[in-house]
Amino acid sequence: MDNRQIRNTNHVHTSVVDPFDSSLFLHFVRRLCRSPHLVFPALFAWLRGWWYRIKFFLQFKRFSAGKYFRVYGRLYISGRGKVAFGDNCLIISNAIKPVC
Repeated sequence: MDNRQIRNTNHVHTSVVDPFDSSLFLHFVRRLCRSPHLVFPALFAWLRGWWYRIKFFLQFKRFSAGKYFRVYGRLYISGRGKVAFGDNCLIISNAIKPVC
């Protein structure tokens, strides 16, 4: 094997994020430097996630979401069951078929 093949096999993919890692903030800073145009959509998705937490709490829905919960699009919850999303969860919905 030559050196290029060895270096490629030892490469660690940096886009995989461990939510329990203490360097999560540094990951977000590096990602911000690489793609600053995604800051506002991500910020609005995070705020929309908080909006849905408040909305479903006021509607007496049994809903819970972990940290870094983001929603792109609409989120509908119907029925009487409990809905729980974990940490670093991302919901993507479109206008044709909203997530239920």
